[in-house]
Amino acid sequence: MLRNLSTSQKVAIAVAVPVSVALLYLLFKSRDEEFEYSNRPEKNLVIKHQTSLEIKVPREKVGAVIGREGCVINKIREATGARLKFMDHDKNEDGPRLLVITGKPSSALEAEQMVHKIVSSPVPLSVEFMVPVQAVGRILGKGGANVRSIIRASGAKIRIPREEESLEKDFRLCTIRGTPEEIATAKAMIEEEIALEEEKKQRLANASANRKQRNPDKAASSSAPLTVAQLEQVRFPAHGDFFTIYVSAVEHPNHFWMQIISTKASELDLMVEEMTEFYNQARNQESHTADSLCTGDIVASPFEHDTSWYRAKIVGFLEEGKVDLYFVDYGDYGAVPKENLCKLRADFLSLPFQAIECSLAGIESLDEKWPEEAIDVFDNLTYCAQWQPLMARMMGYERSGPKTLPCVDLVDTSSEEDVNVAAELVKRGYGRDTTVSSARKPTADTKMKPQSTLDS
Repeated sequence: MLRNLSTSQKVAIAVAVPVSVALLYLLFKSRDEEFEYSNRPEKNLVIKHQTSLEIKVPREKVGAVIGREGCVINKIREATGARLKFMDHDKNEDGPRLLVITGKPSSALEAEQMVHKIVSSPVPLSVEFMVPVQAVGRILGKGGANVRSIIRASGAKIRIPREEESLEKDFRLCTIRGTPEEIATAKAMIEEEIALEEEKKQRLANASANRKQRNPDKAASSSAPLTVAQLEQVRFPAHGDFFTIYVSAVEHPNHFWMQIISTKASELDLMVEEMTEFYNQARNQESHTADSLCTGDIVASPFEHDTSWYRAKIVGFLEEGKVDLYFVDYGDYGAVPKENLCKLRADFLSLPFQAIECSLAGIESLDEKWPEEAIDVFDNLTYCAQWQPLMARMMGYERSGPKTLPCVDLVDTSSEEDVNVAAELVKRGYGRDTTVSSARKPTADTKMKPQSTLDS
């Protein structure tokens, strides 16, 4: 076949063959050099046109680049397809560590930018400040829901220690960790929650200061009132401990009602304001009309001696369409026309009933019944419905007809010398002392110091 070719053709073939062989050799050699298999565990990837970049990462930023259990550096690998590896030969030195990025040019550059972004971000800071104990519950929220919301919104990490870990009684240490911007956002959100709690506290204080003097009827209803055991009430203090109370209603010294001064009592003032505002609106009265009423129902009712609305329990039905009511937070009774009553909104039932039915300890009437004059003196000594605090102490229980009532000692500490109410009634000749010990009687040279109020 070659014999049929011309001389020029033979020369061309002679030149082309070795050149072709040389080109094929170079091509396969180049491909061998360009192909590299990655050591990623999930699969082997072939990377073409490989390039290599080196970055010196400050030692304090190495952890941020790697991330917890390698989560950050693995995300960079997955996002870019590049390989990233810290060189180990300088790991014990104090200077920066060398990070080698290998991959296609575009992948390596993208990975480099991501690393530079991490390296250039500010070092996380930590800020500590004190927050009031009363505001901790609002900051954390139910089950920690609120603080988690603050963390998500700000990006910062927040820690408030548990009560048993805190050395402060009135404050807790709050630690916020993050960038300056994250810390500023989180702190502003926490301070907003503290301000809201302070606002609520102020509203409760104002409501308590603005309490109206109620003028209850001294004559009790013929219907039996609810006993302590029948009502969902505030927690009664431990036997023998002094606590602060208001006397809210009186039938006679061995049958009266009191409220324990606590955060719950302050919440009652606020609730009465909210109830009054709500039920004074005609449209709300229409939507909460009490169509059918039964004995034992808890309803919203106006009180004949003021313009406010209160929670009341139906104890009976009277003539002329009136309903006999027991006001569960004060101990008063009243007869109110049926059409004036409203269904109680569900959220107004969340607060425990505040009136506690009691008997004055260590005294009994000289006669079968307490005279009106003695009741008037007891009214004055206890500042009934005037919201003047007294000190009280649980002394035990006594049987009163079908009921068992808690017996309390009452002491007025508002003057220079403490006045024991029972002892004063006996001193004025209105009652008989039933105590054996003289320990309960006041001393002229010792003034009782009011203790802190309850939070229940």
